[in-house]
Order: sequence, then structure tokens, then C-alpha cells
Amino acid sequence: MKRNFVYTFVFSFVTAFLLQAQSFPNERVQFVKTWQQLVTDEAAQNYLKGDFSQQIKGSLLNETQFKKLVDNCNQLQKKEVPVFPDIYAYMQASITIIEKKVSTDLAGPWQQYVNEYATEPDEKLTNFLLFSVDFFRDFSFYKEANYRWTSSGGAVDWQSGKTLQLKLQNVNLKCYYFTKEGNQDSIVVYQTSGLFDVQSKKWVGNAGTVTWEKVGLAKNQTYAVLKNYKCDFNSAKLKADSVALTTPYFSTPIWGKLTDLTYLDLNENESAPKFSSYEQRLKIANLRDQIDYDGSFMLNGADFLGKGTANNPAKLIFKRGGKQLFEISADGFEMSPKQILARDAKAVMRYKNGDSISIQECFFTFDETQQLLRLAASQKGTNYFPFIDNYFKVYAYAPILNWKKGSPDPYYTFDVGTAQERKLAHFESMDYFDASLYGKFSGVGGQHPFTQLAALATAQGKTLFTEGELANALKKTIDQVKPLFVDLAAAGFLIADPKQKKWLLSPKLLAYAAASQGASDYDNLRIESDLRKSKEQAYANIQLDQQVMYIREVQQIVLSATQQVNIFPDTTLVTLLENRDIVFSGLLQAGKCEILSKQAKFEYENFLVNLYTTQETKLRVKPLRKEDGTAPIEMLSSLKGVRGTVHIDLPNNKSGKVASNSRFPYLSTAAPAYVYYNDKKILKGAYDSTRFYYEVAIFELDSL
Repeated sequence: MKRNFVYTFVFSFVTAFLLQAQSFPNERVQFVKTWQQLVTDEAAQNYLKGDFSQQIKGSLLNETQFKKLVDNCNQLQKKEVPVFPDIYAYMQASITIIEKKVSTDLAGPWQQYVNEYATEPDEKLTNFLLFSVDFFRDFSFYKEANYRWTSSGGAVDWQSGKTLQLKLQNVNLKCYYFTKEGNQDSIVVYQTSGLFDVQSKKWVGNAGTVTWEKVGLAKNQTYAVLKNYKCDFNSAKLKADSVALTTPYFSTPIWGKLTDLTYLDLNENESAPKFSSYEQRLKIANLRDQIDYDGSFMLNGADFLGKGTANNPAKLIFKRGGKQLFEISADGFEMSPKQILARDAKAVMRYKNGDSISIQECFFTFDETQQLLRLAASQKGTNYFPFIDNYFKVYAYAPILNWKKGSPDPYYTFDVGTAQERKLAHFESMDYFDASLYGKFSGVGGQHPFTQLAALATAQGKTLFTEGELANALKKTIDQVKPLFVDLAAAGFLIADPKQKKWLLSPKLLAYAAASQGASDYDNLRIESDLRKSKEQAYANIQLDQQVMYIREVQQIVLSATQQVNIFPDTTLVTLLENRDIVFSGLLQAGKCEILSKQAKFEYENFLVNLYTTQETKLRVKPLRKEDGTAPIEMLSSLKGVRGTVHIDLPNNKSGKVASNSRFPYLSTAAPAYVYYNDKKILKGAYDSTRFYYEVAIFELDSL
């Protein structure tokens, strides 16, 4: 084993000595053979046996050029410059200068720098010669297996000082990246100038233009003009501060930062070039037709990214007929030619009288092809954040609000792929109180958390609090109340503000707290749209011009549980008007009275139902005999053409909790009604309604 080691060492030493001792012959064939013997590197051998052999034996180099090459190689060898890779790289660079017809202004100084560095051969000379091969071959400044920096056009000169530099003027600076599939991606700065440090591989540039052509934007419409910038060619990246971006979005250039990358450094769904404006608030009128933008500006490739802050979010304004309709607020918008989207967005739709629909958290999208705005309510558990409608005074618990741009009909709908059995939505009065839901949050002993939190809001004069403040009011630790807060948010009683790490007490919580303490009245109004057995595609649509909402597939509406007043629509369609008024046709049940109406209107504020056109009014009475049971018995005679009003309860007693006035509900008529006996069941219709009937004068019937 020891003998083998000594033999190997001696062989290696002798080989290295021969590499240095052997001179290069002046005869071309021998020159080629000598190189092929001296250099054993596999990649080098491919060149030496291929292109190199043809270049030397052919007519590329004249005799003078060949002899000069041989002499220079021998001179370097005498200075103890390593044959490989140094002299080998020198030989390649020298041949390339002749082959590419490099100007003497560039080639002459280069030979001088080689001679200077060769006086004391070290890593500096090696790096310079290796750089020279790629530089003269294709003007590459830096080259890796999958990318290279190069230039074209303009003027290139050497500039010596503390370090050796290349001075470039009016060139196109490029970085090419080669994918496994052979595709090219590039960074290009057009018509730029600067200095390249040969040793550090760093570039200090000035002027130049970067376009967005590689992502499909017209070069004469979207481009950035650079001032002073720097590049480290050890990576495939370009970064520049203080660039002026020209884009169709603005009438004048805007200032900001530029970053350009190749596939090598891009993450999934990321694109380049990237631009970020210095200004945090830029207003773009008609970003797209009838759409305005307010926020900072970023370009991520071809995509427009709008950015805002927690306290000052970016905004998109959607107009209809030139007037603002929707305002979408978010920390960021992603905009491409096909769509716009924002996560964790807030949205407001404004009615023409100034009222609005709002939602605190949703996923916003705008489909450019369909021209469809979509607000998908965020979920907490199985519950959706409600759309808060201050015009109709309801909370709309529906998954999605859609609007076809320009149309007068936003509509509530379900998501694609929703199971049929889950197609339910409901519209809840802002004064609705659900005792079972209230009881769900009751603590064990002590005060109800709603009461405690409402008291905190009253004492502090605000509704936005930190977790610590709310936990302190509930006399618990933060860890103890976190599960409660999640459940309260899911039910719409708390609204999270994660950016400020605070919670907002919703109006719903305050209303429940007041109702539970008797400090305010409440109601039972909750309208459910049930599409489980329907082919309807919308729960409800809002007619903006008329300011009404049409709610579909409504089976029953409870107006007062205490007074047993209910609506059973005959077409399953009801019309909601301002402040919870309802227009309907169908059966109105008011205690022991049943009225089949063709046209009626529920007035929420006055808490009554106006009967405009009715078909039949039936009354039921309590049985007098035990054998008739306990259920009310329908009277044989019924009233036709009743017009008047059903008074449900006192307007300030919609909850029915004050039972002192027993006359409610009561019916008061405004015109005579009639009793007919022309039913075919009665003597085969012998009593003609035009000749035989009872006229019932205007009356009032209480205690229904």
C-alpha cells in the first residue's frame, strides 16, 4: 500500500512538471497534439479534438497570428502560469478574438492586462482569463450552467483604476435563463450605460429602459426608465430604485422601485418585471370602464397589484351610470386582464338615498369576461358573515352577493357546487331576538356576557376593544375567552379586526343585550328563502331603481309569535320594502282569522297589515261542546272582498311581551264586505251571488 502511494505521488509530480516544462511547438499539427496531450479535462478534450483542431489546422489564423499565439503561450509558461486552466483559457480567448474580429481597441489592452497579471500568477489571473473566454465569445460578463449576463450593441472599452473595469455605453444589457425544456427567459435593460467590475462581477449602471414585453404588454405603453442602479451578476436579478414607470393607467410617469427576475427566482404564481410605487395613495379614474381605483400601485408581471394599509386600505369603486354603487376595501387587490380579486375584503353597496349594504369580511372577485362582481361572505364554522342592509334594516345571511356590471339587479345566491340540501338563506330583522340563541351564550351564574360587554361599550363610549379589555370585562383570562369570541363571531355578535388585533361589538350584540334587559323592544321577523326543492338560482334580488328586494321560495313569515300572526305567501315570492315593509299575496293568519289576500302590505313601523284586495276571510271559533274537541272550528260562512287593516299589536310592543292590551290582534274594515252562498255545494249553487247575499257594514273585530 505504501509503495502504491509513493508511485502515485511521484507520477502526479512528474506529470505536473512536464505540463510546465514542455514548450508549445510552432508547427500547427504538433501544436494541436501537444495541447491534446497536456490537457486531460474531458470537456477540454472535446474542444481540443473538435473545433480547436479545425481552427488551428484551417485558415482561421494566418501564419503571423499563429506564431504570435504560440509565442504568447510559451511566454506565459515561462512565467510559471498553469497550463490548465490558465494558458488553456488564454489560448481559447485569443482564438475567439480573431474569430469574432474583436477590435484592436478592446483586444490590445486585454493582452497588456494578461501580461501584467502574469508577472505574479494567482487566482486573479485565472479568473480574468476564464472571464475573457466567455466575454469575447458572446460578450458574456458572467456565466452559470443555467443563466448568463451579456450585452449587445453600443460601445465597450476597458477602464483601469483600483480595479479593472469595462465601460459600456448605450448597450442592451441582458440576462438569459435557460430552462430544462430549453426555453429562454430574460432580463433586458435597453440602451443603458455603466461600469462592470471584472473581479467582483458587479455592475453599476445608469439610464436605460425596461419593458414588460415578455408578459405581453406593449413596449411603447408599459416601460420603466432607470436612473442609477446596481447589479450583482452572481445572481439573475435586477433591482433599481427611482425608476419612472409609464403605463396606460396614468397620464404621467410615476416613480417607484423596479425588480426583474427570471424563472430561476420566481415563486409559483409570481411574475416579473415588478414595480412598486413610492406613493401610497394613487387615484386612477376609469381603471376599467366605470371602475375607479384608490391606493398604491404595483405591477407583478402583467398583473396590477393594488396595495393599502390596515388603517388606509386600497379601494375599488364600481359605478353604475356614472354614480358610485360598490366600494371594495382591502389590503391588496390582484388584477389581471381576466379578473380582479381581494381576500379579506370589506364591501359597501350604496343605495341612491344614501343607505347601504355592507359586509365586514368577504372574498371579492370581478370576472372581466362575464363582467360579474362577486362578494363571497367569509365563514366562521358553518355561519356566514351577514350582509348588513341599512335600507331594508335586515341582516342577510346568504353565501354570495353577485352583481352584473351595469345591471339594476344585484342578487343573493349560492356557490357553484353547493349541495341541494344546503341551499338556504335567511333575512333577519335588525331587531330580531332569538331566545334560544341568547340562552346558548349564558354563563354559569353571574351576568350574561352580552350584558357585560354592552355595559363596557356604554361606559367607554366605544365598541372596538382589545382581547384584554373584553376579557377583563368578562372577568376571565384571554385564554378562557378565546373560544367564546370565536363562537360569538360565528353568530355575528363580534366582528374581528385582525389587523389591529381588536374585536368590534356588533349592533346585533348590543340589540340582544338591550332586548334581554327590557331596555328595548324586539321582533320575530325572520324571512327564510328555501331553494332545497327549487331550481331557482337566486335567494333574492334587489331592484336598484325601485329600491325593493324580491325574496324567493318563502314558505312562511312570522310577524308575531305572541299574537299568532303569520304570512303564507301563495307564490312563495314576497317583496321587501324600506325598513322591513313587506308586500305579499297569500294567506294572512291573525289568531282565529284567516284572510286570503291578492294584495296586502305589512307596515313594520306601525306593526299592521293593510288589506287592499282580498278573496276570502274565514273565522274560527272555540268549540262549546267537549265532543267537538279543543281546536278552533271554522265557521260555515266567510266574508268576501274585505278591505281594511289587521292591527297586530302596539308599534312599541312588537315582541308581544307586554300583554296588558288583549284586544290585539284586531281587524278593522274600511269598506263593506259580503257573504255569498253561491257555492256549488249549497243546493248546487242555487243562490246567485248577484241576487242573494248579505252586506256587512264597516266593522271592527278585536281579540282575534
